[in-house]
Amino acid sequence: MQLKLDRKKLLRQRLQLKRNNIPVEKRAAASTEIAKKFLNSADYKDALKILIFFPFRSEVDTTLIIKAALESGKKIILPKVEGDILELYYVEDIKSQLQ
Repeated sequence: MQLKLDRKKLLRQRLQLKRNNIPVEKRAAASTEIAKKFLNSADYKDALKILIFFPFRSEVDTTLIIKAALESGKKIILPKVEGDILELYYVEDIKSQLQ
């Protein structure tokens, strides 16, 4: 079991390093393209609530999606993990609650 966890941790570190090495401009362009595709999907258009992550470090910039969803009246739910506990939070105002 420990060997699997070690492999998973090593793989995660490798992928994070690879992602961190993507130029900022390329990451921004990819984030914009991902947001466009998501916001134009039928699933998004039909949804009343969106469960999504808030970007950390070099992750995809999901704030583009969060802002657009809030502007169109959708409910945003973000996960928060502390240790082994996962909690979900509704976000109504990105400026006052997240920045």
